[in-house]
Amino acid sequence: MGTIASRDALRVLQLSEQVAAAHLLATLQGLRLRERQGVLNSENYSEDLRLFLSKLELMIPFLVEDVPLEDCLRNIIAHIQRRTWCMYEMNSEGSENSENSANLNSVNACRP
Repeated sequence: MGTIASRDALRVLQLSEQVAAAHLLATLQGLRLRERQGVLNSENYSEDLRLFLSKLELMIPFLVEDVPLEDCLRNIIAHIQRRTWCMYEMNSEGSENSENSANLNSVNACRP
């Protein structure tokens, strides 16, 4: 029974990564559309968010028409699995630092 549960847990994690990848793609597309409409600009974002978005924009093209996104989503999922984008620094106990500051440059900060 433990083997089945562990396989199910792994599948849940994989599906969660797929949802997160699709959400990142959709969020970036939405922000770009708002920026083109003049509703938002980079001044509306924190420095950490601007850095994260600039890295994300290197791998996600602006979509002007329906195109296959499987390769793009797989690439984003690979980055999620590698913890390319670290959102929180961790302390030696494996919990978030009290500052809650983003560290988007270091993968090691994600690992306790």
